[in-house]
Amino acid sequence: MIDIPSNTTIIGSGSNAKVTGGNFNIKSGVDNVIIRNIEFQDAYDYFPQWDPTDGDSGNWNSEYDNITINGATHIWIDHCTFNDGSNPDSGFPHYYGRKYQHHDGQTDISNGANYITLSYNKYNDHDKGSVIGNSDSKTSDDGKLKVTIHHNYYQNIVQRAPRVRFGQVHIYNNFYEGSKSAAYPFSYAWGVGHSSKIHAQNNAFEVPGLSANKTISVFSGGKALHEDGTLLNGAAINASAANGLSQFVGWAPSLHGSIGSAANVKSDVISQAGAGKLK
Repeated sequence: MIDIPSNTTIIGSGSNAKVTGGNFNIKSGVDNVIIRNIEFQDAYDYFPQWDPTDGDSGNWNSEYDNITINGATHIWIDHCTFNDGSNPDSGFPHYYGRKYQHHDGQTDISNGANYITLSYNKYNDHDKGSVIGNSDSKTSDDGKLKVTIHHNYYQNIVQRAPRVRFGQVHIYNNFYEGSKSAAYPFSYAWGVGHSSKIHAQNNAFEVPGLSANKTISVFSGGKALHEDGTLLNGAAINASAANGLSQFVGWAPSLHGSIGSAANVKSDVISQAGAGKLK
């Protein structure tokens, strides 16, 4: 675990900079951090903990993310790549009927973190992408967790791309590619959680056989999702309407870059997202 201090910029040198088996930890009170052009692989917890209350029959949970943003502010993560490297989940055993899960999130944002941008990153071959807000009871997160997620490439990510509680999260021009039968099978992209305020624009999905309502998952306390311009396998959809959600989230983004057509998202994102593609 590497604690990143305020007023820090970390840029990978060349096209093959990697952090393997590490966790960048950006704690409460830290402000003004930029991380670019690094591939993060296999943030591996050697000692997962059993939680009998997780789900209907319990689950194994690990501790470490590739990057943890815990209460920090003004953070930009750009042109990075995140994956499980040489330790895929398929190689892990099962105990108590559940996978002995050594991996947690790739970029998790919690505890009042604010003004975060994730741009032009590639997230691939992993279960849990990003949690924004880690507890339904953390009411102090309301009005914080302002996050922008744009032009990211999610390839074979099972879930949490992202899963949101409380936060005002602007999600635009991202490309989601997966399969329900892959080693990392697609479950959902956007998790509409407790008091979440997601504003999604012009995103594109390619997941064969997926229905519109299954592109998202609605959790307890999730009531609204503003969504427009979504494409699923080339066809226009509205996952919010398909799940009976309100379009009113109480805010509209005003500080953002140009939002391109969803029809161009696939080519734009694949050609530009990830480490080694800085111009």
